[in-house]
Amino acid sequence: MSAKQVSLLLLLAASALPSRAEALLCSSLPEPTYLTATPSAEPLVQKVASLLQRSDSQRTTVVYQIRPSCKGLEILVKDNLPASCATEACMRGKALFYTLDPRDTEPKECDLDASGTKADLVLSDVFAQSCPAYAASSPSGILDTTGPVSPYTLTMMKSATEPAILAEEAHFVYGAGRAANIKPWLSDAAIVHLGTQDAGTLLLGQRIKLTPARFKGTVVVTVEDMMNTLYTDSEHGIGILPTAIADRRRSELRPLGFQAIGQKGAFFPDRRSTSFEKQNVRDGHYPLWGYLHTVLRQDPANPSQPLSKKGARLADIFQGKNTVGGQDALLLQVQNGFVPQCAMKVTRATDSTTMTVFAHGEPCHCFFEHNVSQGNLTCQQCPTGTCASGGVCRRKYCEAQ
Repeated sequence: MSAKQVSLLLLLAASALPSRAEALLCSSLPEPTYLTATPSAEPLVQKVASLLQRSDSQRTTVVYQIRPSCKGLEILVKDNLPASCATEACMRGKALFYTLDPRDTEPKECDLDASGTKADLVLSDVFAQSCPAYAASSPSGILDTTGPVSPYTLTMMKSATEPAILAEEAHFVYGAGRAANIKPWLSDAAIVHLGTQDAGTLLLGQRIKLTPARFKGTVVVTVEDMMNTLYTDSEHGIGILPTAIADRRRSELRPLGFQAIGQKGAFFPDRRSTSFEKQNVRDGHYPLWGYLHTVLRQDPANPSQPLSKKGARLADIFQGKNTVGGQDALLLQVQNGFVPQCAMKVTRATDSTTMTVFAHGEPCHCFFEHNVSQGNLTCQQCPTGTCASGGVCRRKYCEAQ
């Protein structure tokens, strides 16, 4: 075949290919609800988004971005114009959503409006005053509700041998990097975090007395970037991740025990390396955690109510108040790495304050333990609604109170 014939065949083949499809606009999707979420919430957001699209009688398309907690807060707080998007406000760029087709196991991508798209709801792992932009004064115009607890862990790769880290060590590792000369964390490139807007950085900073601006090491954009950095230098690499993410990768990662300032001994979030019941978080031994906050804009005409009704409905689901697609939203919290407040024995008023004893009005310790891997299964079940040996039957388990 001559060169001329080959060229002709290539030209014909190219002309037969479909032209590049136009970008899908998020606003064209059915009943869109717009959300930005902290990385810890991604598994939960994906589950809820899939159920709301495919299984719920009140179908809605959850259009979401995964953003650092404080970045999400800022785009909502700065969105103070009723009919347009102020500078640095609103969602922009590309977002994700689930289709109606259950064969699509991964979310698809769509384009947000070029002028910006107003967020209906923000999920954050920190109080607003923990964010650098609002450290001096809390933002106005928002409704901020604390939901389930989101634990975090300092972690290395599985091949690392270091079992734990002291808060004082972490202060110098993240505050001075290699110059601190604390083994094995001797590489600035391998001391990683997700930046000063990320909840992991901020919650860790509160516990090791280090302000966000003083963090050294390498800033990465995504959780996968952090994983790649840790893989690159498994001997020296250290990062801070939500356990909702790290627990799914225990075959690759080694969580470090953490000894807080004033503690006598280091603790892991869980009782054992093989369990997921977050006992040390729940009873106050382990301090690296925040609440998953649902944040909505106030209605200017009625400040006690949210401006977005669609955002409010979604917030109730993430708070565990409603069912979604016929499933218990509180159970979805547990299955996706969060600790419902009803399973906690401690609380805190802000990210920086000390923990205090907490007794929930309707505790769910047994419900929680029975729905996590390797939990305590000694609680009596009460499928008929009564507890023969005492206690109160809640969610089909006999709670002590």
